[in-house]
Amino acid sequence: MDINIEYWDYGKKTAYTCTWDDYCIDSWKKIIKYANKKDIKNSFFINNGYCEAGKFQSNNLITPETPVSSDDILFFKKIINEGHEIGGHTMYHEDCRDLTDTELEKDCLDWINTMENYNLIKKNQGLSFSYPFGVRPKKLDIIKKYFLGARAHGGGLNLKNPKNIYRLKTVNLGKRTYLQKLNNSLDEAILNEKILIIDGQGINNEGWNPIPENIIFNHFDYVFKKKDNVWITTMINIIKYTIQRNNLSLNWEINDKNIIIKFKKIKFNFDVIPITLSFNFKIKSCIQNNKIIPIENNYIRTSDFNHIIKIKL
Repeated sequence: MDINIEYWDYGKKTAYTCTWDDYCIDSWKKIIKYANKKDIKNSFFINNGYCEAGKFQSNNLITPETPVSSDDILFFKKIINEGHEIGGHTMYHEDCRDLTDTELEKDCLDWINTMENYNLIKKNQGLSFSYPFGVRPKKLDIIKKYFLGARAHGGGLNLKNPKNIYRLKTVNLGKRTYLQKLNNSLDEAILNEKILIIDGQGINNEGWNPIPENIIFNHFDYVFKKKDNVWITTMINIIKYTIQRNNLSLNWEINDKNIIIKFKKIKFNFDVIPITLSFNFKIKSCIQNNKIIPIENNYIRTSDFNHIIKIKL
């Protein structure tokens, strides 16, 4: 008899996320409209209303002094409620290599405080980060202090248990992205059980290297068809699940035709997400903290790591 913490939600073979940088807000509204039809969750790494790499609205480049508009704030609140993610990308698209530790820390704090004031993030929720220009700072200490994980730009697929969640790799999107090659990346991720993070800026003519909308939308169709094998989620959820999986351990014992599962006590400094437990034997019911936990194909999910789980055989 075995009870295991699955690598991904409901035992999926791989985790997939679609991520976007540089505040291409007009593109993102179109992307969200289509992605929601296919339940594709996206992660958006935003600055404070400005990105010199390519923010265009009505063909006018927004200046560094331009704050996030009230319409943009409402849009971001809406997509957060729909399960998408807002992540960090510095205040003004700074190259992290050019900042001192003091400057980088101030930038991180300014971004967090600004987003909290907009009510786009909350304390202790856990945040992810995208390095501007795809390049990391010389030292990662400050990023690690304020963010749970981060990605760069390019590099391909990630191991299913990444060696360093502050050095996550991506498959890039852009003008020369071929649909078949992009879909092949997903097939390879499923076959080899690796993580696929794709990253872009905008679509059509918006942003530094925009991908044609028909390519990304057709890719979303393909991802949706593969959903039985793919956990389609946000980047922060991939990071959180990885941290939780690598730090949680459980003990279990059989007691009068019941199995009692206990997690080793551990305190996470972020809002946790459900992890999946799998069983290689039939179970009849599952209760935790006086609540019934649904059973699906001998999988259960829980984010309560403090109370015992009682399994009836």
